[in-house]
Amino acid sequence: MTPHTSPHGVEAYCLHDHGNNPIILRTPADVDTLIDALLGQTWEHETAALYHRDAPVNAMGLPDHELEVTVNPDSLTGALRYMGAWQGQEGTWFSKGTSGRKGTVLHFYMGHDNDWPADSEIPLDAVRAAVKEFLATAGQRPTSVAWQPHYSMLCPTR
Repeated sequence: MTPHTSPHGVEAYCLHDHGNNPIILRTPADVDTLIDALLGQTWEHETAALYHRDAPVNAMGLPDHELEVTVNPDSLTGALRYMGAWQGQEGTWFSKGTSGRKGTVLHFYMGHDNDWPADSEIPLDAVRAAVKEFLATAGQRPTSVAWQPHYSMLCPTR
């Protein structure tokens, strides 16, 4: 096994029929195949939810993490959203791009729209590298990209 290969892999869900039959990513080439496939999908399937099979599960038996990867075929960019623990803090983080755009952009996961920060878009090569790192590190938040916290993490709770 090479350092960037996972024996159990990452489950990827981007189409409705993946519920019982997800795509399994085990190698860096599998990651590239997924990203290329997302680029060829219609707008309602431009995002994939990823779960590493070697990562811990919560008390309900569900993955304790999620990495969503989305692509924009028009600008040849993508974005990432990581949910889970990082350095002892549970939360949600988005990739941090350098566009300087403000506001939000819509990305679609199985036909449902989600607001993402407008500056979350990063080059596709960075998306590919981050997903490969996620594969190699058993579902840890990738360190190869900059991150920004979800707005809910910036507001104190009462």
